[in-house]
Amino acid sequence: MSRRVTLLYVLFQVALIFCLVMLGWSGFGFLNRLPILGVFLAMVLGAFTILHTGVELHLDDWTERWGLLATLLLSFFFCYFLPLADRRSWFVIVSGEEVRFTGMLIFWVGTGLRTMGFLTRKERMSATGLFPLLDEQSFEERSLYLRTRHPQYIGLLLQMVGFTLAFRSWLGLVAALVMVGPVVARVDAEERILRERWGERYEKYMERSWRFFPGIY
Repeated sequence: MSRRVTLLYVLFQVALIFCLVMLGWSGFGFLNRLPILGVFLAMVLGAFTILHTGVELHLDDWTERWGLLATLLLSFFFCYFLPLADRRSWFVIVSGEEVRFTGMLIFWVGTGLRTMGFLTRKERMSATGLFPLLDEQSFEERSLYLRTRHPQYIGLLLQMVGFTLAFRSWLGLVAALVMVGPVVARVDAEERILRERWGERYEKYMERSWRFFPGIY
């Protein structure tokens, strides 16, 4: 996609999420919830900061098209069903606004990790906006990547958890946990390609770094 089309696509994604939340909440009442408003602010700032790096989105093959379809289905669940469930008190965590504010803070941390990761690597992205293109894998050894090899994916999972908590949904937490499997599978594919491409250099980097959380995994 050209830079202009990428910009329009990102605007479409943000508008789609907003509309799904509005439909799920049955109106604009969710904007009265400061934590939810904070989540949207982080989403918009993160998207446009990433675009400012010159990242382009691509939809070059059927793999990416299927990925786009999966992303749309996830968007429907997280952005329509969770607000609907929150409004009707389905599967909600019984608590006050503390859960929502916790979710907002987690979402901001996740957005920060993803944004800083993109600012460091500046890779071309698949049209889903979730993953760098597999055939153009590179790797960094500085900044966030000094001790953890995949800070963007930590950020992605934190965004899911934060968004879920902003709408007080324990069912969404289960869905976010399920998403760990596909993310780990994607990481396996990326690291296999990087080992083939960079050989001993990448293997040495793997020895002195952690996949996600330093000292844990």
